[in-house]
Amino acid sequence: MEEEELIKQQAGLEKKLDDLLKEKMEALSKIRDLVRERSGLERDLDRINGGEKELQGRMRDIKQKIGDISREMERVGEEEKVLEIHKRKTELIQERAKIEEKLDDITREKVEILDKIKELTRNRSELEETLDRIEAEEIELKKEISDLKVEEVPERVEEVPERVEEVPERVEEVPERVEEVPGGKKERGVIRYIW
Repeated sequence: MEEEELIKQQAGLEKKLDDLLKEKMEALSKIRDLVRERSGLERDLDRINGGEKELQGRMRDIKQKIGDISREMERVGEEEKVLEIHKRKTELIQERAKIEEKLDDITREKVEILDKIKELTRNRSELEETLDRIEAEEIELKKEISDLKVEEVPERVEEVPERVEEVPERVEEVPERVEEVPGGKKERGVIRYIW
């Protein structure tokens, strides 16, 4: 292979590599944007999970107290004391129901956040498809504009000589003058100016 051909091939490969690097950088930028969008929602999930764990801990405590009360009711034989213990057990069961309701709310909130993350991902994908379409159209338009400019250049080049030919050439003769040239010699001549 000739050296010139090798240089052309190398230049072509370098251009392809540059294009791939640009494409990679754009993809990384989009991924970074997606991660930023999701990070806020993930922080919300972490906060919610912390609250959920706290409520689950309270729930375990209540269940243990209910179990303790049930065992105490079996041991105590006095009706008055059994009623008091039963009342405490009922209060704990109601508290457990409230905590279960809060846990249900947390679960709903988590589902909403996960749905938002899913929606963000879908929207991002749609935006990337739109961006791809716009870039393809932009490339096509730039090519068409470039083709138009190339077609105009020969017409302009042809017009320039025509205009130059239209300018009439005038020659004026200036009467002969005698000038002293440095060094003491006098010279005579006709000076012509072209307009």
